Amino acid sequence: MRLEAAKKHFNLLIQHKRLAHAYLFTGELGQAKKKLVETIIQALVCKHFDAEGRACLNCMDCQRITRGQFADHMAIEPDGRSIKVDQIRGLKEWLGTSPIEADFKIATIEQADLMGPAAANALLLFLEEPSPNVYIFLFSRQAEQLLPTIQSRVQEVILEDDKADSQMDQMLQAGIRDQHARVMLKLSVNRLKNLMDDYEAESFEDWLKALEYFYQLLMQKDPYAFVAIQQHLKSYLNFNQGQDGLDYLNWLNAQLLLSHYPSKENYLGSLQKRVNMIKERINHQVSHTSYHRMNQLLMDSKKLLMSNVTSQLAYEHLAIKMCEWK
Repeated sequence: MRLEAAKKHFNLLIQHKRLAHAYLFTGELGQAKKKLVETIIQALVCKHFDAEGRACLNCMDCQRITRGQFADHMAIEPDGRSIKVDQIRGLKEWLGTSPIEADFKIATIEQADLMGPAAANALLLFLEEPSPNVYIFLFSRQAEQLLPTIQSRVQEVILEDDKADSQMDQMLQAGIRDQHARVMLKLSVNRLKNLMDDYEAESFEDWLKALEYFYQLLMQKDPYAFVAIQQHLKSYLNFNQGQDGLDYLNWLNAQLLLSHYPSKENYLGSLQKRVNMIKERINHQVSHTSYHRMNQLLMDSKKLLMSNVTSQLAYEHLAIKMCEWK
């Protein structure tokens, strides 16, 4: 996701009071991650936001946040070559005190992959029992550099830069279809090479269509979604492809939610057609609440997968919960 698209996404979440308690920003763009957190704080604080949830950027509060003068934000950086457990303990103690300027507190942990085992476990205890009105943002180049237990308790946002355009050109030259290349770039950077090495156009397209059909059934609360796992998805449920499938469903769900807002720019390229087709099939049957519920259930299914539950069981859990079976 490009920075401007990410800003719009978070403005929308804040506007509808759907901001989660913990996020992981991945990718190479360190300054963009900081800028995104700054934008989030401004959207939470500014009293002059517009109809799209954007802060005015001109008021005293917005200007002070730009200058790094917001008292209820703490940033943690590595102390030497690692982030020490005492730093995390100090952060937890600070987060447990009352806010000074706002009704919330925000923490960022830069280079979160440099947390030692003790520091990571100390943070994990906090993530498992989040305090109200506390938001934590972790920065890392890749999600896989963090403990799986931490990955499962945060929502990942991949920030892209112009390198994605160069990668796109390379993928197209290697014979990968435009839509398929764009999907691969939405999935884990760590698995991109394997996806490219294993690429076969018809098989990849069949996988996407099976996931999209499964998503449609879920959003329509159709019990056949459970059967569709056996009939359409079973051959795609090894660990990596099961994880990639959940990531694609999560990305797709976010795009469909955002597409309901006229201000959203078309930055999806050839993927816009795929999103529009699914939107047409489910548009009249789905409320915003359903999209948000799907987002949470996808996160829950990812947690199951990272806890050594098989992909098939994680997908079946998703179908049972989304279709509201008793």
